[in-house]
Amino acid sequence: MEIGANGYLLKNAEAEEIRKAIYSVHETGYYFNNIVSNALLKKLVIKGNIKPSFKEGVELTEREQDVLKLICAEKTANEMGKQLFLSPRSVEGIRQRLIDKVGVRNTAGLVMFAVKNGII
Repeated sequence: MEIGANGYLLKNAEAEEIRKAIYSVHETGYYFNNIVSNALLKKLVIKGNIKPSFKEGVELTEREQDVLKLICAEKTANEMGKQLFLSPRSVEGIRQRLIDKVGVRNTAGLVMFAVKNGII
C-alpha cells in the first residue's frame, strides 16, 4: 500500500472473493480483504504513520451496532444479512453509513472504532 498497491488477494482466494475484488476495484479503486486490511492497519499504527481519529459523540442505532459487531467478527455481508434478516446490499449500505458516520476510511477503521469505544 505504501508504494501504491490498490488491492491484494491471498493466493487461496475463492472465486466469489475474486469477483468481489474486481467489482470493488472498479467501483472504489481499491480492494483489501479484512485479513489484509487488519494486517496493514496494524503495521501502520505500530510504525506510527497514522493515528486514527474518530468523530466525537457518535450515536449508533441498534442495527448499526449489530452490523459493527458482526464486521468485527469477520462475517461477510451475506452472513450478516442472513443473521440480521437483511439483504447483503442493505448490510453494505449500513457499513458505508457507519464509515461515514464514524469518520473512518474503511472497515479496519470501523474495527478500531469498535475496540476504542468498547463495542466489542
